[in-house]
Amino acid sequence: METPIWNTVAILTITHWRIPHFYVIHRGMHPWMTTSVPDVGRWLYKHVHGLHHKSYNPTAFSGTSMHWFEATAYYSASLMIVPFNVSPVIPLACIIDCGVGAWLGHDGF
Repeated sequence: METPIWNTVAILTITHWRIPHFYVIHRGMHPWMTTSVPDVGRWLYKHVHGLHHKSYNPTAFSGTSMHWFEATAYYSASLMIVPFNVSPVIPLACIIDCGVGAWLGHDGF
């Protein structure tokens, strides 16, 4: 399935499949405010994601300052495209997009 057209589509749509992944990962690390299932998000926030929110001197680079577990989950977006047999450049480009996206999302504007 690795064709120039498929690789072009995959690279042009990185943000379109990376952002929903980020939303699910990030939202899952905040309290879920539910009583029907255990509030795993509250525990993840306290022990994992809360570290990211403790940046007392935030800069753009604090966007990538996170617990190792959160970083693993965040950058796992690059693995979503691997089953589609794309060029290895696509997951690498996704990793770069994750880093740059986090920096831009925390630049203070």
